[in-house]
Amino acid sequence: MGAVLEAVDVTRHYPAGRATLRAVDGVSFALQAGSTLAVVGESGCGKSTLARLCALQEAPTAGSVRIAGQDAAGPARRTLQLQNQMVFQNPYGSLNPRRTIGDTLIEPLTVNRRGPRAGRAAEARRMLDRVGLRPEAFDRYPHQFSGGQRQRVAIARALMLSPQVVTADEPVSALDVSVQAQVLNLMRDLQDELGIAYLFISHDISVVRHMARDVLVMYAGRPAEQGSRDAVLNHPRHPYTRMLLASTPFVDPARRQAALPVRGEPPSPTQPLPGCAFASRCPYVADRCRAERPLLRPVD
Repeated sequence: MGAVLEAVDVTRHYPAGRATLRAVDGVSFALQAGSTLAVVGESGCGKSTLARLCALQEAPTAGSVRIAGQDAAGPARRTLQLQNQMVFQNPYGSLNPRRTIGDTLIEPLTVNRRGPRAGRAAEARRMLDRVGLRPEAFDRYPHQFSGGQRQRVAIARALMLSPQVVTADEPVSALDVSVQAQVLNLMRDLQDELGIAYLFISHDISVVRHMARDVLVMYAGRPAEQGSRDAVLNHPRHPYTRMLLASTPFVDPARRQAALPVRGEPPSPTQPLPGCAFASRCPYVADRCRAERPLLRPVD
């Protein structure tokens, strides 16, 4: 299968007074059909900005985003937007409290003139069943559902236009742990059934292990390490990746990573360091690290 979503040296800068905030500073990847790429990193690393760029909610400052081989900066941008739908972190905040669930699901079909008007309600009811909600949910409002049920509605809405890619920005972090598992398993079942690809934004390594085939670790707007899930999570090369894994709690002592003596805070996105972005915190730092920005290179 070919890549349904590609980012080529994507950059997003924002003006911040006299300075420039470098939220994303050169990210490249290719997401294959039917697979999941997880983007991980601590708060402020640029994960959510990258998600908005890939969902075509914002335009990159430099670089390009391609969906199914087409450049999203071209005249087909509006059509390509429909091929990458988003699921947000807060399921209640992303749903209109004044609309019934049925109206929420029908709206994308109406706005984009998909299918006959008489059949749109039936399509919405079929989607509710597909995400595990009972038929009576059609006429209810968001406040009448639990957080997990609302996220199921949000997933159903994202799938109404049959997208090739779903960008999920921390989709289970606001849910109870037991409900998280249900929603994640639902997403995997839908992926197997529909062949959709996920760009999965998360800070939870245990969730990433469950969902992803490939992992991209971001730090200060840049990729620190990327590769297959097993390679990155079982044999991390970058000290920042090791720090993230060491911060993940495990009951089994054999699965705990040895902690690294990481100091300090991430650099300011408006005042990037001249060399490696991790140099001020890295336990292995040398003089060369502060002068040269290391480029990504293939390992093994």
